[in-house]
Amino acid sequence: MSQRVLTEPLPEVPFSLRVGLGMGTNEGKDQHGSGFGGWKLPPVDLVDAQLPEIEITSLLGRGAMGAVYAGVQTEIGREVAVKVLPPEVAADGRSTERFRREAQVLGELVHPGIVGLYDFGDLDLDPAHGQSPGSPYIVMEHVDGADLANRLLAQGPLSPEEAVALLSQTCDALSHAHQKGYVHRDIKPANLFVTSEGQVKVGDFGVAKLVEANVNPREAAKLTMTGYAMGTANYAAPETLRKGHPIDHRADLYGLAVTLYELLVGTVPRGVFPPPSEVRAEISPAFDALITRGMQQDPAARHSSALEFKKELQEALVAPLEGPDLSTAKAQAGWMRRPLLLTLAVVAVAAAGVAGTAMFLPDDSADDERAGASRAVDSSPWSNSLGMKFTPVPIANGPTSGREILFSIWETRRMDYRTFVEENSVPWNSEDWELDGFAETEFHPAVMLNWEDAVQFCEWLTRRERADGTIGARDVYRLPSDHEWSCAIGIGDMEDVEQSPKTREELGTAVYPWGTEFPPPVDLAGNVMGEETRETRTAAMSRHAKDVIHGYRDPFARTAPVGSFPAGLHGLHDMSGNVREWCFDNMKEGATYRVLRGSSYRTNHERTLKSSARKGAAPTDRTVSSRGFRVVLERGAEE
Repeated sequence: MSQRVLTEPLPEVPFSLRVGLGMGTNEGKDQHGSGFGGWKLPPVDLVDAQLPEIEITSLLGRGAMGAVYAGVQTEIGREVAVKVLPPEVAADGRSTERFRREAQVLGELVHPGIVGLYDFGDLDLDPAHGQSPGSPYIVMEHVDGADLANRLLAQGPLSPEEAVALLSQTCDALSHAHQKGYVHRDIKPANLFVTSEGQVKVGDFGVAKLVEANVNPREAAKLTMTGYAMGTANYAAPETLRKGHPIDHRADLYGLAVTLYELLVGTVPRGVFPPPSEVRAEISPAFDALITRGMQQDPAARHSSALEFKKELQEALVAPLEGPDLSTAKAQAGWMRRPLLLTLAVVAVAAAGVAGTAMFLPDDSADDERAGASRAVDSSPWSNSLGMKFTPVPIANGPTSGREILFSIWETRRMDYRTFVEENSVPWNSEDWELDGFAETEFHPAVMLNWEDAVQFCEWLTRRERADGTIGARDVYRLPSDHEWSCAIGIGDMEDVEQSPKTREELGTAVYPWGTEFPPPVDLAGNVMGEETRETRTAAMSRHAKDVIHGYRDPFARTAPVGSFPAGLHGLHDMSGNVREWCFDNMKEGATYRVLRGSSYRTNHERTLKSSARKGAAPTDRTVSSRGFRVVLERGAEE
């Protein structure tokens, strides 16, 4: 075969196989320029030269870990996908191990519902420095179709019939993997590929684990293993988030249930969410009960096998749309239309005369029984001695992977910080910015606080609650890391934890807390600068008024009381806007300024509203009215 030297970019194939690379977007990347992780796209002439039996025809995609090319095995005319790990990434032993693990797993799992493996080996893509460590590659089945994540993006939610047909095939593939002793651990729409003939192919076994070799099918239900959190946070079963906790095939069934909800509704079930039957009239409440069972916190309460999940899935398709079991199914599911606001916060806001708050009240704002029932899907927040509420956030691919990290569901309130001030006689100039009649309540976020103030609050709260027994001797309150903050908003798996926050921001894609389009929708769950706030700004803020987000409105000229907007991912409030929040990290190596995440009531630019946006503030002792902080609690922190 003749070698080809690229003089123009390879064509990219839209909506095609990404082979579970976490590809992200190709937008703005030069064909020979840096990829997501700072690596160079492997030269096609070198790949061609070392794989003479394959002619590469197009670039399928690239992401944080590598590139995937479409090609043809010329001797037999078979289309293939060639997945390559560049030298820069291969130098990281962890990435290479994951790559080799995927090849090993695919070599053992031969099933029409699992992407097939044809070849595996190493390339020398850095001739100047010799073969070592080499660049692993996989030659695998090329799926002529789209993954379900892209399909959802392009076409919206699936019909119940289509969702059942596709996930029934997925159950068959997972049953085969489980009987062979493997748990996939990252079941989600992006890893389910559908061919042009409608055949589902499960891909990305890079985080799969062999539970037990040579497992008898009758013993499949007993498969267990011990490990760390892996996979994607939104789809991860609770037991995968605890270091040393046994994990078995039922973790995949949890991911299946989350995926089913997303296929039917079009969104990931986050925090407190409505049942599918309430979102779409054509969906039977039997799907509600199925999803509830699949997402149980206790693995023993879920389905016993993928085939049992498939049976109940197919039964749900023919179940009646209405009937005597409708209310029972919804009560068991424990869903509610939107999260409750704190009654005290509402009263305080009303007393302060903050207009427009009533529009955010839920239909059943005082129904504590329903709020309690919701714990079947999303466990209730834990409260500390100050009444701050915390909820677990799964952390993957970072220093605290596998540890129990609880995020405060609100920004630190004035009432929380005031306790610290009064007990320690600490100065706080929080009154300096109350202008033009704006009056904060104790339920507004604490502002005019610098990074050092936030760190001192966390250290004080740790000492205080260790002493009174509220937390354990190794539990620690602290500021979240930059990566933990990304995981909390659902983009942690899109970023390279080895890079600085500054680099992560620069490489961040056009993803916003509400989706991928700008401007935001009118129901954005956050307090940013909308049109109606222009006239209510003080003279000091007038320079920002011309940059309001046209078409977006909220009733708050300045900060909003915590909980004024519905919760987002993991039940956390105001991650998309209210005040900017301090993180522990420096923006980059050698810098003296720390990371600020999220948006504030002063935010009005498309760039600063991106989920990947960071803002460094120097010096760290400067106080600003749009800066506050949120606390995390790390259980059993390393000393």
